[in-house]
Amino acid sequence: MVTKEEVREDLRITRRWIYLDNAATSPMRESVLEEICRWYRDVAENGDLNYEEYLRKLEECRENVAKFMNVGCDNVAFLKNTGDGLNASLCMLKELGKREHRDTFVTTDMEYPSNLLPWLKEKHRVVNSKDYKLDINEIEKAVDEKTIALAISHVEFSNGFRNDLRELKKICDEKGAKLVVDAVQSLGALEFDPCMDIACGAGYKWLMGPYGVGIFYVSDSLIDEFPFIGHNSIEYDETEMFDYENTELKKGARRFEIGNLPFPLIFALSKSVKLLSDFGKKRIEREAMKLSGMLIDGLNLEVKTPENRGAIVGAKGEKRIVESLRKKKISISARSGLLRFSPHFWNTEEEIERVINEVNEETSQYRH
Repeated sequence: MVTKEEVREDLRITRRWIYLDNAATSPMRESVLEEICRWYRDVAENGDLNYEEYLRKLEECRENVAKFMNVGCDNVAFLKNTGDGLNASLCMLKELGKREHRDTFVTTDMEYPSNLLPWLKEKHRVVNSKDYKLDINEIEKAVDEKTIALAISHVEFSNGFRNDLRELKKICDEKGAKLVVDAVQSLGALEFDPCMDIACGAGYKWLMGPYGVGIFYVSDSLIDEFPFIGHNSIEYDETEMFDYENTELKKGARRFEIGNLPFPLIFALSKSVKLLSDFGKKRIEREAMKLSGMLIDGLNLEVKTPENRGAIVGAKGEKRIVESLRKKKISISARSGLLRFSPHFWNTEEEIERVINEVNEETSQYRH
């Protein structure tokens, strides 16, 4: 069994920082970074000679990611980032809405801009939160027979509020709407439950992968709604002359990958996902939740994270504390008027105790 100490040994940042900012960017492990370097070295030495090997390895990566997400390989595409997937979702769902005579998107005021701005371009309805919480009854009222889709995060970025995706899917199904989930703040920290119609995520947060590669999950019922097309969307042998009359689409979600792919980034993401799987998905969630729970119990702050939560903790506090802690080599964030703490499974209880003591000392001094 892989130990936490082995994981930490593979992370440079643990030698210098107490890092509780994984909801912003998780540090990459040395072995993941090596995957990126290996590909660039290969291209420098061999140019295009190993392209077929890249394509073969790409499918291995798709299999690794799909297995990690408990979904089929044909339901996973690699895009640039979460926002790329959400905008693709908007385009495909708009066309679906026209056919089904639906015209409204529903979202919430707790969403990160990536999962808010695209829907605001169209006819929309925004469900307002109260005290950093969303009421599922208010969401149910907002979703009606004219709703194309409900767009919501699994875990909200500011305070870790966890939406009940199973219940939200029931609401959407009853009204004939689709459920679009921003999974970037849960994928890699919590086990993935593929109960939605579309899920968008990225590699650089809890998955501990690189920037520049996103994960796009699409259910079987929506694969044929893909909005874009390019040379990589279709089945043809590019060593032969392209036959413009043959535009047979690739199987499943692969058709969403319209052009050349960032092979080194996908390979690195796959490596990270494999390493996470080796540690154990259930162990990861258990550790992340335990450590965030310690913060909730120990901070002398007004915590705005409810019981139904992910690994993020949001608490009322002065923004100056972020910079004060940084001088002590402790990294947290400020988001939406809250101090945001986001420990991952590889953080230690000793680190959490140190952070609690430092924050409580800071707030105590400030009060006096």
